[in-house]
Amino acid sequence: MTNTVCQDEWDVFLVHSDCVNDRRKAECIYTILERNNLSCVTSSLEQIGKPILEGSQYMIEHSVTTLVLITLESREEPWLKLDVILALEKAVQSKKACVRLLVEGIRREEFKKLGLLGKVPYLSLDFNRSDWDKELLAEVLKDTEGLDNPLPAGNLALGQVYSVVVGFYGTVLPSLSKKLIENQTVKQNLSTTSTRFFILIPSDCMMLNPLTQCRDSRIELVADICVKKEDYCGKKRPYIVNLYKISDGSKVYYFVGEIPYVLNTISMLHAKGSIVEVDLSFEVDRFLWTLQSVLTHRKHEDCKDTFHVIKFEAAFLVDTVLAQIKKDVSGIRGQNAKCALTPQAELINSHEGQTYELDAAIVFDDEVTADREIAQNISNALSKRKLKVSFGQPGKRKLDFLERSRWKIIVLSKESCLRPMCIFALSSSIEMNKIGVIPVLNGLMAKEIPEFMSWMSCISTNENYIDSLLNIMMGQELQMDHCLPRGNVYTGFVWGYILNYLPIPLLGKAPGSNLTSRIKTTLRDKKIMCGCIRKLYLCIPKSCEDRKLDEADGVAKIGELEAVKIGVRPYQLAMYRIKSPDLPSGQVCFLAEQPAPTKHLFDISKQYRDVGISAKDLHNQSEEFCKSCAANIRNKVFIHDVGDLNSLCQFLFYDDETYNKADALIILKNVLKDAIMDDLAKNIEVVYQ
Repeated sequence: MTNTVCQDEWDVFLVHSDCVNDRRKAECIYTILERNNLSCVTSSLEQIGKPILEGSQYMIEHSVTTLVLITLESREEPWLKLDVILALEKAVQSKKACVRLLVEGIRREEFKKLGLLGKVPYLSLDFNRSDWDKELLAEVLKDTEGLDNPLPAGNLALGQVYSVVVGFYGTVLPSLSKKLIENQTVKQNLSTTSTRFFILIPSDCMMLNPLTQCRDSRIELVADICVKKEDYCGKKRPYIVNLYKISDGSKVYYFVGEIPYVLNTISMLHAKGSIVEVDLSFEVDRFLWTLQSVLTHRKHEDCKDTFHVIKFEAAFLVDTVLAQIKKDVSGIRGQNAKCALTPQAELINSHEGQTYELDAAIVFDDEVTADREIAQNISNALSKRKLKVSFGQPGKRKLDFLERSRWKIIVLSKESCLRPMCIFALSSSIEMNKIGVIPVLNGLMAKEIPEFMSWMSCISTNENYIDSLLNIMMGQELQMDHCLPRGNVYTGFVWGYILNYLPIPLLGKAPGSNLTSRIKTTLRDKKIMCGCIRKLYLCIPKSCEDRKLDEADGVAKIGELEAVKIGVRPYQLAMYRIKSPDLPSGQVCFLAEQPAPTKHLFDISKQYRDVGISAKDLHNQSEEFCKSCAANIRNKVFIHDVGDLNSLCQFLFYDDETYNKADALIILKNVLKDAIMDDLAKNIEVVYQ
């Protein structure tokens, strides 16, 4: 470790509580570090408790490593949790393992109780041992570059939601009802058919594709309906939905719906816990809430009244859907069978059978007059409706009233956004694994809220915020009119792409998916003699614009390999041929595509401006998507649990941002040609008829 690393001013920022024993231990650690020529700066409760947390943030941002001392005495210390959250954000943004816990007297199995802290690398210290200082130094001097699992799952739900909305629901929902009534079965049974799309969220994240896998004889798959066909990233993509019927005695009801396949990413990560830790219950609830927030946003006005979001228990899938269909066909609108389109109330009410003493806790900064007035207005409005409300600031040490409240309403303004009390109320609520947090933004822009809460939808005081609050709390449909959930969506895209997509067409585990056989079939059908490289080149432009490879000079699209089908979704790979005198035989075929998530990023930046993806963010996220995909498929745990994709695909990132379309295509062709020539020189397998 060096004392000067770019903008870093210290080697170590040491965070500790103000209790006497922890202060003494922190002094010992400080002395050891300084004695070994490691510059160190420490925190104190007074420092961190300043009105604005600029001091703490500055030290985190300008230190190579943040060490957090947690003992049995201090593990419930709020300011420690706040500092770790801020440091975690830096770790994600800088891609450095720059946060480490120094733990005394806490067992590993207790870490999950620490919420976000449980995901941080740690060193268990015993200050009674004579060599504790050597262990400390070895930990601090570890290489900070590259984590074994370089990608945290923190924004998993966010990426999955935008993936399925941009890639499927945003296209299907506006056109669905028209396509439905063109179907002969639906035409003949309009009086018993729901024309809404059922987005079904299993509480245990168990995938049923098709839904008939639930093994309930009352439900049957009737037909596949193609809603639309579009070209997306160089491939023709059909948008298909399943039409089902449910028998209820002598009557038969019809609906279209699915369990979002992107949930399979969460399910797989949970099942393969060795890859990355995922809290299944929390991620499912967060996915549901984020999905509802995006689909009911003003951006999707054309999706209004076209869908249901329904969380269900595995044993009651058919009963839950049937109850909602009956409401739809009888003209009853509003509540879903299991939960409303705004699912928070139902989720919180039913969370592990938990009951709450209070309906809501209102947190605000008493020093900010405008925040206090808004909090008072909210309290008055809720009290008039006979709701039990805790109104006032939390104590400096205890936030028991948050745990006793079903809803946590937190008023945030520019003045209070980084006050310890408000931030800790937010972070504690999130760490409790509860989704019932409602930030009310008073003159605060979406981009100004802390990163760790960026996945949540917020209510603005510019709107009719009292009504919006009541709608959420009562579980009614809410048209979100402020900021969409935002953040680093690429993190969820990465896991979805390398778990849910790449293994299916490449590894040959599904019936009829052998890659070599499919390549041979295409070569034979197209009468191609030059052979095809048995590898998929994944071309990622910095701009994320849809670059059609066959528009480049000397490159032609041959066709698409036979699709591997999972449920209604076809997984297709496109084959191209490149001609160049630089190639050994003058020409060769290859498989290539631009990953759909990169186009999703581009669409989000243009269509969802509230998400806050600037041009710079777009370029950074596209590059990080490329790096993270490549890093994770090389991970030994990933190879063991999922499969080895490294010889079957290669991620190629290229800078097209400052060039016109023609020049960008030349760059793309050259990047591809160089990769192909390099592989041919290494005697990569080439498949022939």
